[in-house]
Amino acid sequence: LGGVGYGNYVRVADQQETILLNKSLYANEDVNTWSDLNLFAAEFKSQDLLTLSIQCNIELDKDKEPTVLDYTLNKEIAENKVIWKLAGQEEISLAEDAVNSVANTLVGLKGSEFVADKTPAEAGLSEPAGTIKFSLVSQVSYTIKIGNRLEDRDLFYAQPEGSNYLYTLPVWRLKNIFKSQDDLSVKP
Repeated sequence: LGGVGYGNYVRVADQQETILLNKSLYANEDVNTWSDLNLFAAEFKSQDLLTLSIQCNIELDKDKEPTVLDYTLNKEIAENKVIWKLAGQEEISLAEDAVNSVANTLVGLKGSEFVADKTPAEAGLSEPAGTIKFSLVSQVSYTIKIGNRLEDRDLFYAQPEGSNYLYTLPVWRLKNIFKSQDDLSVKP
């Protein structure tokens, strides 16, 4: 394909759509090398988070008890200071640095690989083992479903709500997000 402009034009086989890319593609490389594995199209910062909901019943560590979580965090601003509150348990003091760590992981969340050979149902996403929901001050909300663990790998299937793409996410990233209420609380 050719055209006017800078970059590379790409057309997926059997599709009419042509895309102008601003990066070079190398045909000999694996698709994950040149693909953008960001789970979110829009860029945002950790301070843009307004709410965060975590639900999971997931075995992050093989041969250990599953991590079971179900909570929502809400951000409040009082006297020019950010305070995160646990919905329904506002008396629990949360450590700002612990919540920021989770928020920073979400901001830079990238998949490890694209998954082209599984349907969402085959990847365990029709009944997800985990769900991450968050909203931003811009009134935009995101949901990521976490499915089955890949056999013999420390990866889980993941899919942002409304996306046709399936990704894998490494266990270490999920451990940075699926924090218990105790992990997020201020330590005495």
